[in-house]
Amino acid sequence: LGNQFYKAKDFDKAIEHYEKASQLDPVSIVYINNIAAAHFGKAEYEKCIEKCKKAVEVGRENRADFKDLARSLARMGNAQMKLGNLDEAIKEYDNSLMEFRDPQVELKRKEAVHPLSRWHEIPFSFNSL
Repeated sequence: LGNQFYKAKDFDKAIEHYEKASQLDPVSIVYINNIAAAHFGKAEYEKCIEKCKKAVEVGRENRADFKDLARSLARMGNAQMKLGNLDEAIKEYDNSLMEFRDPQVELKRKEAVHPLSRWHEIPFSFNSL
């Protein structure tokens, strides 16, 4: 049911169902990842990061599939990007790529390090012209 609510963008109900599923299967990170995705959909990026960290913790303790771990780490990178934390996003993308070489994550990492995406960090003064 959680996936149906997620697809309908009813993220609160999706979270409710994913949490119930996670309680029934506490060693699976799939449901925790789904909760994180729903928080991302609600633009609750800090909560998304919190759930992703929990998913990685549970996943490492229970030897979760490396693709699921990579998904958690990449989602943390996406949330960090939304928060404007480019350095943190790059770190999480790198961590994700160490688990699984996903071409989409490689692309997102390139976007995060691209000089034009970091123009705000370049010191500029009209006096230097």
